[in-house]
Amino acid sequence: MQDNIGIKVEKLIAPYLKKIHADIGNKIIDDELWKKASQESQDKEKVKNLYASMKLTEMLLTEHKRLERNLARIRAEQEIELINQRAENRIKKDL
Repeated sequence: MQDNIGIKVEKLIAPYLKKIHADIGNKIIDDELWKKASQESQDKEKVKNLYASMKLTEMLLTEHKRLERNLARIRAEQEIELINQRAENRIKKDL
């Protein structure tokens, strides 16, 4: 699958999935998510896959929020810069 700018989505999520599966292997898991996944199935592989899917969703949402905060900060900085440029232009115009 590709997104609308041609980036393969699998390449974007691969590092997250690698970390999740490594954490599962090392028994570093979110107990609440594991419990939810376990309620869906008794098959251990299905539980692992459900857990990985839920954890991936959680990680992507966290990353999305982080990126939104950064974007808001950048936009605020750009707005301040624009206001300063307009003020400088008015001063130059008045001189």
